[in-house]
This record gives sequence, structure tokens and C-alpha cells, in this order.
Amino acid sequence: MAIQAITVFSFWNEHWLFLWLVFWFFFFGKFCLFDIVVGMRDFAEEVTLSGNNLKREQKGC
Repeated sequence: MAIQAITVFSFWNEHWLFLWLVFWFFFFGKFCLFDIVVGMRDFAEEVTLSGNNLKREQKGC
């Protein structure tokens, strides 16, 4: 029993992020996946824009 617990724990330790994403997906359903993708895209655009603004400030344009 102790060996099984250690095995489960090590598996959880290595794959907790994947399991969390699977749980998240099933918990919120497939409709929210689109919102997450759109949110990630918007976030990436914001990061890119802020990065460009920083570059402009450094160049002094």
C-alpha cells in the first residue's frame, strides 16, 4: 500500500500540470476553451505591444 501511494504521489508530482489542465477542461466544458484561447491571444498581443513600447522608449523615438 505504501509503495502504491509513493507511485501515485510521484506520478502526480510529474504530471500535476497536465492533470490540472484536464480537470480544468472538464470542469468548465468545451465552450470556455475558446475564451481561454482568445484570452491567451489578447494577452500575447498586450505583451508584444508593451514590448514594442519598451523598445521605442529605449531607442528614444
